[in-house]
Amino acid sequence: MIRILPLPVLLFTVYLTRQRKVLENRSLADEERMDALENQLKEARFLAEEADKKYDEVFKMHIT
Repeated sequence: MIRILPLPVLLFTVYLTRQRKVLENRSLADEERMDALENQLKEARFLAEEADKKYDEVFKMHIT
């Protein structure tokens, strides 16, 4: 037996399904953005450490 839903219930169900998909897509985009930002942070830390090492080397060369 097929149950027929009233139109408002059917429309609300369609709306909720679309909203769920929108939120899932936004969540996926946010995760991708976070991954990219984490990679940028790692790169920035690496560059900062390299700059500190070079600074220390130049400083030592000038005080000797």
